[in-house]
Amino acid sequence: MWGNTAVDDSPNIYLGDCYDANGESSVCDALDPEECYLAGCEWINDWGLLVSFSNIHGGYEGEENIDSNPLYTDPENDDYRLSWENYPTEDKTMSPCIDAGTADIDGDGEEDITDYFGTAPDMGAFEWYTEEPEYQTGDITMDYDINVLDVILLVAFIMLTDTPEAEEFALADMNGDGLLNVLDVVALVNIILGG
Repeated sequence: MWGNTAVDDSPNIYLGDCYDANGESSVCDALDPEECYLAGCEWINDWGLLVSFSNIHGGYEGEENIDSNPLYTDPENDDYRLSWENYPTEDKTMSPCIDAGTADIDGDGEEDITDYFGTAPDMGAFEWYTEEPEYQTGDITMDYDINVLDVILLVAFIMLTDTPEAEEFALADMNGDGLLNVLDVVALVNIILGG
């Protein structure tokens, strides 16, 4: 598991019938080791979990783990995005979880996560950006990649099996004519094929 956030009054970690359990680039704020249920796991350390590049309240052994206030944006209102008020000044307003995760989640020396802002992925469930990212026209799924999934969603909009939100409509209207039709599909497929 990776890119997770567990906070007060939420279930911390449950793993059952697992082998070689590990967690990377996660934030466990208020994790109590006694609340972790790890059934059938290979015991790697005292709690049976190999954890690295994570922010664990109370500390936890493992590569590049930290024990710091994650500086969430607005946790009182369930906004657990990381914050950095004085960007780009690296000061006390910068969450220690920003750029503190790892892109190599399986330890093979190759980046498994390639879509992140900064020098490394962040710890936690949400990647921090200076502002909301802008999506390229055609990236209807808003996953920073124009591919066949965008074509499928565009066809669903055209066939009226799905209804686009305003931002999805704007990203799907490839020719800017205010309509979603086969001309938009052709334009989108041409981008995917490099045409």
